[in-house]
Amino acid sequence: IMLDTSFHNTFGDDGGFLVRFSASVERQLNRGVKFSGTVGTTYADGDYMTNYFGISAVQAANSGLDAFDADAGFKDVYVELGLKAELDANWSARTTVRYSRLIGDAADSPIVESEDQFTGLVGLTYKFDLDQ
Repeated sequence: IMLDTSFHNTFGDDGGFLVRFSASVERQLNRGVKFSGTVGTTYADGDYMTNYFGISAVQAANSGLDAFDADAGFKDVYVELGLKAELDANWSARTTVRYSRLIGDAADSPIVESEDQFTGLVGLTYKFDLDQ
């Protein structure tokens, strides 16, 4: 099991930061194929939550939505599953699916249509051999 914490900062007018906490496991299924599973959560500071989930009085007047003050806190929980296949010495393929659920003020924001979030990834990687 691998435990991970990462810090993500956004600069500029849409500033704010996120801290992600996760636990992952990776298992070899057979020669060249690995399975990975991750569970985690994301904490967002007040600036991030205000910028992405809050509604100011001006925005409320223009949109017809209620004003909303989104405070700092945990914004989601997620689970991610993935497969990685080594195709040869240089090429590998990866696929990942993630389900996350908005929680707290992020879920309560009037701009959120669904608390459920789904993402997927399909990728192909080439590893250069610089020793030759």
